[in-house]
Amino acid sequence: MPSREAMHAILEGSVKPVLWSPGSPMWPARLAEVWPQSHPGSALLDMSDPNAYRVFLRTPLVFLTTKEKAAYLRPLLSGPRCWEALRQISMGNKRVPWGRFRFSHADPITSSSGMLTIGLILMEYSERVGQSGNVTAVSKSRPFLNYMAEMDHSLIYDDAAIKGTTALTKAFVEDPGRYDLITAYEGTVLSAAASHPNLAVIYPSPTATSEHAVSLLNSAWINPQQREGALEFLKFLGSPESLQAGLKEKFRPASSSGSLSLAGELSQYSAQGFQQTFSTVELPPYSALNDLAYLWKQQIASQHRR
Repeated sequence: MPSREAMHAILEGSVKPVLWSPGSPMWPARLAEVWPQSHPGSALLDMSDPNAYRVFLRTPLVFLTTKEKAAYLRPLLSGPRCWEALRQISMGNKRVPWGRFRFSHADPITSSSGMLTIGLILMEYSERVGQSGNVTAVSKSRPFLNYMAEMDHSLIYDDAAIKGTTALTKAFVEDPGRYDLITAYEGTVLSAAASHPNLAVIYPSPTATSEHAVSLLNSAWINPQQREGALEFLKFLGSPESLQAGLKEKFRPASSSGSLSLAGELSQYSAQGFQQTFSTVELPPYSALNDLAYLWKQQIASQHRR
């Protein structure tokens, strides 16, 4: 179940999980914030409690392209102000050698990677205009929405983008000529790197990570036996056996050490742009991202539907 859909289902009471693993920490943070509004005096989740919220695996957001196109795009998109550089390319102010430029990212309403993408754009823009302390207001401002429209001037908003990150990445891997650049997760692309040596990644600077965490909820629908079993399962998820399974899916353990690391594979495919280190930034609050996602859907995406 998509993270947004699951969050609303929990709030409405149609889904009553003991453990919940959303695609980004923004979702449990928002759930914990909103729950007391309809359940006064009740706290459903305490993310500061390691017994109630634990991050096990993570994977950073990357730009996905091909080796040939990365030779031109990497110098522009791997440094500071990478999103402004992308806007210039999308608008045609910086022309690409191969002609028309085609960019895509997953729908932020249906996909956490889409939300991370617009969050990074918002953060860079807010900082550039001296409004980094007022991102919520910036997210709804006409100048920023105009900026987003320019950013997505070359957007390919098709069925794959609407379905989400997995579908969009699969569409790119199967037909790299369909897009020139998309945002995707490092782990998914790394899984395809060996069989598709022409794929290349570029790390936005800074980027954001998708954190695979598990939340233990605190509600009357959870009995003591379920809670005890949930705590045991959380211990298992943090075990070497479980984390090794995550490595097989190309996720980075939250705490890398010894054999529990992707360093070897990242080094093996470094020619395709994979790297061990990257810088991250804390994304804007959920309210800003949520408002922006809906405005983007209404005012920008509808103009690019394929």
